[in-house]
Amino acid sequence: MTITFISQIGLRKCNNNTYGAGCKKQCHDRNCEGSQYCNAKTGACKNGCKPGYTGQDCTTVCPIGRYGIGCRRLCTDRNCKLSQKCHHVTGNCEEGCSPGFTGIDCVKECRPGFYGPDCTSNCLNRHCTLQNDCNNRDGACICKDGYQGVDCTVKKSVNIDGSTKPAEINPTWIIVGTVLGFVIGICIGVCGVMLVSRLR
Repeated sequence: MTITFISQIGLRKCNNNTYGAGCKKQCHDRNCEGSQYCNAKTGACKNGCKPGYTGQDCTTVCPIGRYGIGCRRLCTDRNCKLSQKCHHVTGNCEEGCSPGFTGIDCVKECRPGFYGPDCTSNCLNRHCTLQNDCNNRDGACICKDGYQGVDCTVKKSVNIDGSTKPAEINPTWIIVGTVLGFVIGICIGVCGVMLVSRLR
């Protein structure tokens, strides 16, 4: 049995799949959330629109720069890695999230204890003076002795004398090395000339 509605426009009957002036609009073209009840006059969705759509009958795509339920989210509030292209339904970041953020639309910060790209780096693996102080983007902290890097995960190289400072280069050795290289170069050149002259 076909359920019919009386359209308030022209007192014409619309069946349960159409609505609006002349019953020309299709109820199944809407993007309703939950109930698919179809008002014969307006096509209004009883429970509002699905994410990414707006308007009384939920047939209008979110305007550029907005997405989600009721088109209330701003694309500029996301933390995308590169492209800021914004899907009107999900706000999906095409190239993934910037370090420190996660989720389809990259608005969630890493959960406590993690940081970096895809939130996969563990704060406990760092060598910080204050272990609990963990920046969600890069894990930045003040390093303990013997470690370096933004997140203190790089071990400093130890010199012969046990220090972790870069070894100082003696300028005398630089001069000696340069002169020695020059002399060897001349010797090779002379030997080459002599060898060629003998072969003739």
